[in-house]
Amino acid sequence: MPEKFEWRPSRSKEVIGDDYLSWGWKLIRISGDTPDTPAGTSHVTEGAVASDGKEVVAVLTDYARISSKIAQFQFLGSGATGEFGDAWAIMAVVTALRVWQIRWFLGSA
Repeated sequence: MPEKFEWRPSRSKEVIGDDYLSWGWKLIRISGDTPDTPAGTSHVTEGAVASDGKEVVAVLTDYARISSKIAQFQFLGSGATGEFGDAWAIMAVVTALRVWQIRWFLGSA
C-alpha cells in the first residue's frame, strides 16, 4: 500500500530555527511506521515529530521578504536516510518548490 505524506504550515523550531521572522512547512509521514519519540518532542538530528506524533521527514523554511535568503529545504528523519528512494526525494523537493511558489508568487498561505 502506498504511503501518504502531507505538507503542513508550521512555525516550529525545525522550520524556523532562530529566525523569528521566518516560517514554513513540514512534510509529514501520514502513514507508515513512526519513530518512538513522544509527541511534541523534537530531535532534528534523530528526526522530528509533529504535534500529533507523526514523523516529520522534511522541512521548508520561507524566510521573511526582508531577508537576503529566500528559502531553505532539509530532509529529516527517515527522509534523510534515503529509505524512501530517489523518486521520493525528487517528489519531496518538487512539491516543496510548488508549495513555496504558491505562497511566494500568489500570496497564499
